[in-house]
Amino acid sequence: MVPIRNAHTLRAIIRREIWSDEWRAYCMIGQMGLGYIHRTVNHSRHFRDPATGVCTNHVEAYWSTVKAKFKAMHGTTSTMVSSHLDEHMWRERYSKMSELAVRNLLLHIAQRYPLP
Repeated sequence: MVPIRNAHTLRAIIRREIWSDEWRAYCMIGQMGLGYIHRTVNHSRHFRDPATGVCTNHVEAYWSTVKAKFKAMHGTTSTMVSSHLDEHMWRERYSKMSELAVRNLLLHIAQRYPLP
């Protein structure tokens, strides 16, 4: 999670090529000399840039799904967003099939809290 989404904060996080839309806070990132390639898509013209292939729809759709889950929960507090995101990502990765969910949950608990 990024508490402040501006160029200065993102500079410390981004380490390689980044694809983004042309939101104002992202525009200066490519000029900060961080050693990565910054490619953008202008959503007022395209969903996917025809010249570069840049598309941010997947990450935007994922975030939309997460926000819908938060809305179904009648919101969340800012202190719990990180925990809810962790749970959401865990469920997506490890509990697609219900019989594997319990097995994966027990495995991850055992890895995180090994017996002495």
